[in-house]
Amino acid sequence: MSIPQAVTALLALLSALCFAAFGIIGSRVDDQGLLREPFFLLPMGWLLALTAMLAGLFAIVHTVRSARDTLTL
Repeated sequence: MSIPQAVTALLALLSALCFAAFGIIGSRVDDQGLLREPFFLLPMGWLLALTAMLAGLFAIVHTVRSARDTLTL
């Protein structure tokens, strides 16, 4: 596994952990629609998910370019 792939996997794992922790610690949305959570987990989870997708795109480009550079004709 290359470094960009490992970074992508780590970011995706951290994102999933944020969403899981949101459910575990009892965060909720109250009757008025306000989010009640102590650790800002949902925004962090979405930010990490977006970053993981961007890192994944970078990993794909990196893999394709490295494979193209190693081809010999």
